[in-house]
Amino acid sequence: ERRDGQASRDADTVVVEEGDTLSGLAAEHLDDGTRWPELYQASDDVVQPDGRTLQDPDLIHPGWQITLPAQAERRDGQASRDADTVVVEEGDTLSGL
Repeated sequence: ERRDGQASRDADTVVVEEGDTLSGLAAEHLDDGTRWPELYQASDDVVQPDGRTLQDPDLIHPGWQITLPAQAERRDGQASRDADTVVVEEGDTLSGL
């Protein structure tokens, strides 16, 4: 949930584990550690499970949820494995999605 009370939409999250950093998470999920500011901007208004919010990009805590940008693209141009989910409806084709 965001500070404004709205649920985050169109994005996936990663739960922070001991030793994680924003640059490490960006390297793992966006294939580029220098893209950490995207994670920071996507997560700085999220109220974390402990009631705090991300205010310092160098200080994240285990159990916090970091938002991955919707349809994040990797350096190779491919959508990240954490991109949005598409619901297939009757009549849909792969080429049409």
